[in-house]
Amino acid sequence: MITRGQEKAGALVGAVFSGGALAAHFLVGRSLEERLGLVADPWYRREIGTVNAGFLYGSLRLYKGERDITFLRSTGMSALLMAGVRAVATLRGERRGALSFLVMAGDVALGAGAVAVSLLPEPGVDE
Repeated sequence: MITRGQEKAGALVGAVFSGGALAAHFLVGRSLEERLGLVADPWYRREIGTVNAGFLYGSLRLYKGERDITFLRSTGMSALLMAGVRAVATLRGERRGALSFLVMAGDVALGAGAVAVSLLPEPGVDE
C-alpha cells in the first residue's frame, strides 16, 4: 500500500522531472543540442516537449490529492510508450549517454507510478 506521503513525494518528483523536461525542450540552445540528445527541428522539439506540460499538470493534481483514474492511466501509458520509443532509439544508436538513460528511467518511473496509483482504491473507500 502506498501512503499519502509517498504519493505526494512521487508526485513532486514527477512534477520536477516533467517541468525540467518541458523547460529543456523549449530552452536548450544549439550549443547543447548534440550533448543532450535534443537534436531536432526546434519547433518539432517544442511540440514534443509540450507533452510534459500534461505530465506536470497531472503530477501537481496528484500532489494536491486529486486522483482522476482515466487521466492517471492515460498519462502513465503515454510515459511508458515514450520510454519504449527512447529504448528503441537507444538500441538503434539514435540516442546515447547518461541523459538518454535518465530520460528513459524517468519516463518509466512516471508511467509506472501513475498506473500504480490509478489502481489503488480511492482514499476512504473500503474494499
